[in-house]
Amino acid sequence: MRKRCIAVRSVTYAQKAVEVLQKYDIHGTVQRNSVRSADGCGWCVAVPFTQSETAYGLLLRNGVKVTGEFYDLS
Repeated sequence: MRKRCIAVRSVTYAQKAVEVLQKYDIHGTVQRNSVRSADGCGWCVAVPFTQSETAYGLLLRNGVKVTGEFYDLS
């Protein structure tokens, strides 16, 4: 399954993001970024590619600090 990584500001926010997404039946996992984000954080939440835009919106609405950067995972 193709996945997309949504960069977050810290590992704590990555963990919070997974909890938020579970409430909406979106499976997310905490991962280290293979690419460093512009703000230097090395954490992201991997979600199914087809749900990445929905997941991003849910994270914003629920107060999770995201960088706005997306990375495709193979």
